[in-house]
Amino acid sequence: MTGFICLAVSIIIISLASSLTIGESNTDNLVIDDLPFEINGVDSCTLNLGVCTINNAKVTSQSVISCMSQSGITNLGSYHVSARVSGSNYTIISTNVLETTSLGCVLIEP
Repeated sequence: MTGFICLAVSIIIISLASSLTIGESNTDNLVIDDLPFEINGVDSCTLNLGVCTINNAKVTSQSVISCMSQSGITNLGSYHVSARVSGSNYTIISTNVLETTSLGCVLIEP
């Protein structure tokens, strides 16, 4: 799962910057100099009846959250963030209430 998300993040990074310098990095954040954003987390959850809530203390009202299915080929829907509580969690909802797939999500701060 993390490999797929890392590939997606790599594509975003390459498309936004022609030359990159890696700055400080730790287990919580990936910091890349000269980019207009910071990756604040890679999360996962399993939808239950098309809904899951992910606890992440770094979520803010400005967070850009991107989620992708990590499993399953049936009952797939579209995903959107239905709610977020700054400093606590966010909720993902599928357009298909029968969906029970696993999701991988990337939290980006602009």
